[in-house]
Amino acid sequence: MPARAATPFDMRRISALLESALRTREGIVASALPAPLAGGAVGGWRALLSGLFGLGGRLRVYVEEYRGQLRSTALVYDGRRPEWVVLVLAALPELGGTDSAFRLLSGISASAARSGMQRVFAAVPDEARPRETFFQAGFYSYTRETWYAAARAACDDPEAEQRQAVGRLLDYYLHAADQADRILHPLRRRAPVQITQLPAASPALGTEEDAAGWLESEWRNILQAARHAGRHERQQKCADLIHVLADFVEIKAYWDEAIAAHTLARQASRDLADPARIAQASLALSAVLQQTGRHEAALPLAEEAAAICRLLADPRGEAESLDQVGLAHQRTARSREALAYFREARILYRTAECPRGVADTLSHSGIACWHLGRYPEALAHLHDALSLYRDVGDRRGEAKALNNLGRIHLYNGYHRGALDAYQKSLQIFREIGGAQNEAILYHNIGCVHHYKGSYEEGLAACRQALAIYRDIGDLPDEADVLNDIGAIYQSAACHDEALIHHQKAQLIAEEIGNLSQQLIALRKIADIHRGSGRYEKALDHYHTALTLAREIGDPYEEGKILEGIAESTLNTQRQPHAARIVFRQALDIFERLGVPEAESARIRIETMDPAFGLSVS
Repeated sequence: MPARAATPFDMRRISALLESALRTREGIVASALPAPLAGGAVGGWRALLSGLFGLGGRLRVYVEEYRGQLRSTALVYDGRRPEWVVLVLAALPELGGTDSAFRLLSGISASAARSGMQRVFAAVPDEARPRETFFQAGFYSYTRETWYAAARAACDDPEAEQRQAVGRLLDYYLHAADQADRILHPLRRRAPVQITQLPAASPALGTEEDAAGWLESEWRNILQAARHAGRHERQQKCADLIHVLADFVEIKAYWDEAIAAHTLARQASRDLADPARIAQASLALSAVLQQTGRHEAALPLAEEAAAICRLLADPRGEAESLDQVGLAHQRTARSREALAYFREARILYRTAECPRGVADTLSHSGIACWHLGRYPEALAHLHDALSLYRDVGDRRGEAKALNNLGRIHLYNGYHRGALDAYQKSLQIFREIGGAQNEAILYHNIGCVHHYKGSYEEGLAACRQALAIYRDIGDLPDEADVLNDIGAIYQSAACHDEALIHHQKAQLIAEEIGNLSQQLIALRKIADIHRGSGRYEKALDHYHTALTLAREIGDPYEEGKILEGIAESTLNTQRQPHAARIVFRQALDIFERLGVPEAESARIRIETMDPAFGLSVS
C-alpha cells in the first residue's frame, strides 16, 4: 500500500523492524547516521514519542506495508532548513523489502514537496569520504543505485562485494527494462542485452499497463543506474540500459534527459570501440535532437550510423539510419533530397524483410511528396503505409499515417474526411499514449474547425496543443501551431493578435532553422499588412517569402504568395493587367496541385475585368 505516516499503534512493529534491521547487513537501506548512532537512535525510540506526536515535534516516522505486514520504515527529521533529513531507512531483510523501502522513500519525497520542502537529504559516510545523495522533491524521488551502493558502504562491505551488489542491481534493471520494452514495443529493432546474472526476482510485467507503469516509476532510476555504470567501467551496461529505455523516453517526450543519456551511451560505446553500439546510440541521439528542432546537429549523427551499418553489412540498420537522414532533410525543407533517402531506405528495408520499416519510409515519403505538391503520390504512399501498419499491428504507425492523411484531405478541401481521419488517429493515441502525438492531433482538429469557420473551437483545440508542445519542449511544432493560431485570429479580423502569434512563430523558426515555418510566418505577416492597408510593407514581405518558397521548392506557399502579391499590386498600382499576370501564375500552381484555391483564383481573375473573362482557361 502507499507510504503513510505512522500512528502510535505502529510503534511496536516499527521498533521490532528497526531492531531486526540493525542485526543484518541488508536491513539498513540507507542512513544519514553512522551505524552506532543509528543504533542509539533506534534504541531510544520511546523517548522520541513526544517529539513525534508533540506540537513542536520535528521527527516524522513513515511506514510501508503490504497485506498487513510492515515491510519498511523511515525516521525523518523535519529541519528548519528547506529540507528533510532521512535519519534511518530500514526494510525487511528479505525478498521485496528493499523495493518497499524505495517506494516508501518516493512517498516521503512527495510528502516533503507538499510541505514546501525543496529536497530530501541523506548522507551515508564511508571510511574514505562522506557520500551525499540529494533528492529533488517533486522532480525525482530517489536514486536507487546510489542508495543501494551507499547502504553497502555503510555496512563496511569489502570492495569486491560492493561491486557484486551493484552488478546485481544493474542486471535487475537491465533485465526488467528489457522485458518492459519488449512488451510495449514488440516491433522495435533491438540488440540482445547481456545479463551477467539473472535476478532472483523481477517485477510482474504481464501486460502493457504493468510495463508502462513500471517504466514510468523507474525510468529515472534506470538512467541513474546507467550513469553509475558509465562512471565505474561498466560501459556496456551503461549503453544497454539507455538503449532499452530509448523508445519510452522519446514517446513520453523526456527529451532533455534523453539527449543527455544518448550522449552518454555514445561515449560509452566509443570507449568500448563497439561499432554496432556506436551506430545504435548515434541514431537514437539523432532522432531525439530532431524532436527538439536541432536538425543540422542530428544529420551527421544519422550519416555516421548509416556508414557504420553499411560496413557491418546491416541493411536494416542502414535503412533506419538513411530514413533518419531523410527526416533531417525534410524538416529543414529539403523535400527532394529527403524523398531520395526515403526511397533508398525502403529498398534496404525490403531486402531485410522488414515491412514495418517499409511502412515508415512510405509514410515519410507521403509527407515529402505533399510538400513538393505531388498530392496524388502523397495519398498513395500514405494509404500503402496505413495498410502495412495495420498488417503488422503497429497502432502508433497507423495513427501517424491517419494524421498525415487528414492533413492532405484538409488542404484538398475535404473537411469531413480530414476530421474523420484526425479523430480516428486521436482515439488511437489516447489509448496508447504519447503527449506529442496527442498535441499534434489537437492541433490538426483546430485547423479543421478553422476551415469550417468555427474560430472559438479552433482556438481552443490549438491552445491545448500549444500547452503540450511548450510543456515537452517541442519547438518545431510550437512554431507550427503559433502560425495556425495567428491564422485563426486573422480570419476573425483580430489583426494585432494574429501578428503577435506569427512573429513569435517566426522567431522560433529562425532559432531552430525551420525554413518551412519561417516561410509561412513571413507570408502570413504579409497578409496581415495587406489586410491593414500597408501594401508596400506587405509587398516587401511577400517578395522575401517568394524567394524562400522557390528556394525550398514549396509550390503551395509559392501560389499563396503570388496571390497576395497580385492583390497588393492591384491596390497599389491600380493596374489590373499586371495583377492578372501574377494571378495567372498562382492559378497555374493551384490547378496543378488540385487545391480549392484554384477556383477562387479563377473567379478573381474573371471578376477583375469582365472583358477578360472569356480568355480565362
